[in-house]
Amino acid sequence: SANAAAEVSMSRTKLRRRARLPFHRTVWLLARRQVRQSRSTLLKADEIALNVLIGVITGLIWWQSAGSDAEQGALFFFVAHMTWWPGFLYLFAFPAEVAVLTKELLSDAYSIEAYLLSKVVADTPSEIVCPSVFFACALPMCGFEPVASVCIWLTMLLQFQTSAIIGMLCSIVSDHPRCPISANTLISAVNVLQMCAGGFLRDPRTYPGGLRWLSYTSIFYYSSSIISQVSSPTHTADPRYSPLGLGANVATLLAITVGLKLC
Repeated sequence: SANAAAEVSMSRTKLRRRARLPFHRTVWLLARRQVRQSRSTLLKADEIALNVLIGVITGLIWWQSAGSDAEQGALFFFVAHMTWWPGFLYLFAFPAEVAVLTKELLSDAYSIEAYLLSKVVADTPSEIVCPSVFFACALPMCGFEPVASVCIWLTMLLQFQTSAIIGMLCSIVSDHPRCPISANTLISAVNVLQMCAGGFLRDPRTYPGGLRWLSYTSIFYYSSSIISQVSSPTHTADPRYSPLGLGANVATLLAITVGLKLC
């Protein structure tokens, strides 16, 4: 029929259009564009300055506190900063990117696989810069040893990734016509749950009724356990946090990050 012939013709046209550029070339071009976009978000001068200032303020307030009772407060703030800041950063930047992506996918400009790979290639180096600036200021001023500092930095880079994905998901969910709340309200509620159920503000072992399971939904619970272990001279975690071993906590945090990315 005429309709079937038209569909076949359109399919062939799309295949020819897609074949104009090899996959690796498409990824390269998309990655270059993604890096340019990062200059207005992840690599924006204001974001770098913000992390310098917060890093210095953190270092001054918890000056040489590593090994003291005040250390846990500094560790909690590290996790809090790497949760709230990237969440809101991506919450407002991602919707515009989704609009462009939807338009270009509908026009068959490239495949979703090429987009995802280019985003990983381009964003991963950019996502390291600002957190590294913050920790380069805060960790030495707080007095953490080099090995502990590196472990805390790596764990918080993973925390950044997880929180950024949560911000993206909140922006997508709130954009649905049936969602009754805004993205700002949704991510605020999610992050408050993460923070309050993480163990620092209240020991989950003292939760009323059968609410202790809430702590297992908090990325604070696992990342705080990791950095409390690596910063402790005896490498023992604070009992308020996840009782899993260091390797198991890292694996759990990685599984949460990968699972959210696959969503």
